[in-house]
Amino acid sequence: MSVLVKKVEDTAVELLRIAATELQVEYVEEMDRLMNEMSGSVGKSQLKNILEDTKIAKDGSLPMCQDTGIVA
Repeated sequence: MSVLVKKVEDTAVELLRIAATELQVEYVEEMDRLMNEMSGSVGKSQLKNILEDTKIAKDGSLPMCQDTGIVA
């Protein structure tokens, strides 16, 4: 395998890992802000779970499950 092909492959793998395990900082900050402003316990609980999931995913390099807020 050529050096260029290996570099492209490694870069693609790293980009896929980032896309599956990290959200943009702005999204996380906005969810945190909304969670702190919410008065309803259900919505607040769901945002708390999603924020916890994003931290677990990033820290453990694990994919996020974005529809349920649970690491799959």
